[in-house]
Amino acid sequence: MKLGFRYLELGNGTRHSERSATKRIVRGCFCSMRSGVTFVSFVIAFSSLVFFCGCTDYVAQIDDRIESIQHEKNSSSEKISASSSWEWNVYTMTDSRDGQIYEFVKIGEQFWMSENLNYKTAKSYCYGDKESNCSKYGRLYTWAAAVGKSEKECANECSLPSGNVQGVCPDGWHLPSKAEWNALLITVGSVPAVRLKDTSGWANDGNGLNIYGFSVKPAGSKSNGEYSNEGDDAYFWSATMVNDTGKAFALNINYDQGDVSSGSFDRSTAFSVRCVMGAGTTVESSSSKKISSSSAKSSSSKANPYHGGKGFLTDVRDSQTYDIVAIGSQTWMAENLNFETEDSYCYNDSAEYCEKYGRLYEWASAMEACPSGWHLPNKDEWLALFAFVGDSSSANLGLKSTNGWIDNLNGSDAYGFSMLPGGFRDVGGVYINEKRVAFFWSSADKDDTFAYYMSFVSTSSKQGDPSMKLDYKNEALSVRCVRD
Repeated sequence: MKLGFRYLELGNGTRHSERSATKRIVRGCFCSMRSGVTFVSFVIAFSSLVFFCGCTDYVAQIDDRIESIQHEKNSSSEKISASSSWEWNVYTMTDSRDGQIYEFVKIGEQFWMSENLNYKTAKSYCYGDKESNCSKYGRLYTWAAAVGKSEKECANECSLPSGNVQGVCPDGWHLPSKAEWNALLITVGSVPAVRLKDTSGWANDGNGLNIYGFSVKPAGSKSNGEYSNEGDDAYFWSATMVNDTGKAFALNINYDQGDVSSGSFDRSTAFSVRCVMGAGTTVESSSSKKISSSSAKSSSSKANPYHGGKGFLTDVRDSQTYDIVAIGSQTWMAENLNFETEDSYCYNDSAEYCEKYGRLYEWASAMEACPSGWHLPNKDEWLALFAFVGDSSSANLGLKSTNGWIDNLNGSDAYGFSMLPGGFRDVGGVYINEKRVAFFWSSADKDDTFAYYMSFVSTSSKQGDPSMKLDYKNEALSVRCVRD
């Protein structure tokens, strides 16, 4: 079965940027709301960060809070670092059934395995029937196997205990409910897939930041005897059934999406399992064992959010001077690039707009436009900036300039990024949405036609929160350079 996602963006009746990402997925009703913006005449914003659904079922609010965690004698902890930017604490536990050792991390008030379960049971599989993939990804389980039942017991209705469902998980751990998955995503905040995905292994450079050490790997799935989506997708079972449908809820994380989706899937499908610790299970802890990041915003950084303040640079090619600003561990231009190249333009072909907004570049020109020592940011660098600011609403407010946006929908410019709404030039050469949108190229492309860009729009609604999208390479957008 194939499922495609598509959106169309129109401006003044002429813009026709299109995104089409078709992927092969397993049987089931899959629902997802991903960030998108539709422009009709000017801007009508439409998006969602995380939207859970199972055809028509919306995720209920979290009913139970995670209980306080005590001390466990048989676990140990050490600090590890995903990169120079992110640190977390990792604990270890041993599954007494087979002696396998798993790492786990604390995220908010929950303790999660940071590896997929690899305990062998009936109706569990190694991707491609290769043992090496079980070592790499853990096993794939049918839903009955995940909840600790036989396929016969769960052929139709499936009797599960009230409360936590241990299922295939070790003692003291259980298969997370839909509400527990939702609690994790609420804790993680905006662009959760980017924050939870591992820093390597995903298709088309769709790797994440792995801020919390959750380390999601693209393990794929098995459906109707066929393996698919390794490198592209990770799917995780929940313990929550969809009554009278033969389906259960699962999460999906995809290589090219910042958001997490969920849906109802046929219970015979084989997905990964992550176990969450049950209340009353104890872990060894100390005051130093906290998730932290050397580049994440903290209470002490709010008084000096630039972490180094502003400066300036002179482009030796044309002697133009630009403000620059340090935000977290990155240094960004605080103005749009205005270096003239082939296939770059002033809005409305008027030099006054270049002075105000910088130039608009087609993607190929943007790739070569930054001065020496600087470069066009990739997706991860944009998303690292986004993650540092805190969440999508914070980014929309904190990165925008304090003036220039239509209907007084200005920002606080809390980080000195001073983003102005320079509009764009569409493939037909029409200039659109000055004062309403700011679109910035990234260096990441999807194919010969499309490349990724960061989108900001003028709206007071969360529907206008910034997000990463695809656009035609021969449209002309703004450029912000980041230091090498």
